[in-house]
Amino acid sequence: MKTREKILYCLLELAAEKGLGNVSLSMIAEKVGIRKATLFSHFKSKDDIIQSLYEYLREQAQKKRTVSFDYDMFLQGKNAEQVLMEVVNNYMNMNTQKDFSDFYKFIYSEMAINPSAAMIMLTETETMLQQTKNLFEAMKKNGILSFEGKDVALASTLFCLTIHELMDIEMYRKLNDLDDSGEEIHKFLVGFCNLYA
Repeated sequence: MKTREKILYCLLELAAEKGLGNVSLSMIAEKVGIRKATLFSHFKSKDDIIQSLYEYLREQAQKKRTVSFDYDMFLQGKNAEQVLMEVVNNYMNMNTQKDFSDFYKFIYSEMAINPSAAMIMLTETETMLQQTKNLFEAMKKNGILSFEGKDVALASTLFCLTIHELMDIEMYRKLNDLDDSGEEIHKFLVGFCNLYA
C-alpha cells in the first residue's frame, strides 16, 4: 500500500475510533510511521485528507457497483420497481461497506461543526440527486416511468431524500437492536412506482 493510501486509511481508523475532531496530523503521521513533514508532501491539511478519503472511498465503491451509467443497457427488460430496487440496494450496499460506513459515522457526527464534513455531505447529496435525475430521465425516455405534468427534478428530489431518510431510520433501528425488515423502503418504492408508472 502506498504512503498516500496508508494516510487515508489511518485517518479513517483514527476518526472511527476517536472522532474526527480528536484526530491531529501528528497522530496520523505517528500511526503511519512517517514524519509530519512527509505528511505535508502528500496533503495540504487535515481537510485535504478528509476530502481525499471521501473521493478515494467513492472511487472504490464505483468499482463495485452493479448499476451501470449506460442507463439504456441497465434498464433493458426491467420494470420500474426492479430498476429502483436495484438502484436502492446498490446505494445501501455502498453505504454499508465497512470503510464507507465508518467514514459516514464520523462525517455525520461532525457535519454540524466541521465545514469539511458538511461539504462532503452536500457533495454526496448533490451527486445522488443528479444521478437519480439522470436515471429518471432515462426511465422516462424508455417508457418505464411517466412524468406527464410532473417535474422530473421534483420527483428525483422526493425519491432521493425519502430513500435516504428511510435508510437512516433503518440504521437507527439496527443501532438500537430493534427489528427492521426494511419494509418501509419497499412500500415507498411500490407507492412511488404506482404514482409515476
